[in-house]
Amino acid sequence: MRKTSLLLVILSVFAISGTMAATHFDLGELHSLWSAWKSVHSRSYGNNEESARLKIFTENYMKIVAHNRQNQHMKMAINKFAD
Repeated sequence: MRKTSLLLVILSVFAISGTMAATHFDLGELHSLWSAWKSVHSRSYGNNEESARLKIFTENYMKIVAHNRQNQHMKMAINKFAD
């Protein structure tokens, strides 16, 4: 439960700041979110896999942001399957 709460707080900060829109986002903030997500979900990867997983995570995050900007009835969020 503590891990989930921590991740929700981190995601809320990014969502409220609005700095990671689907068309413009800060790579430093994305890497911070990625690091926090890996920590919460106890993930670690080798160098080659890290790059591939980060790409998948980024694509999924951008889909979530775009969806949430357009859909007022249903919100998507990052979960343990985001990589």
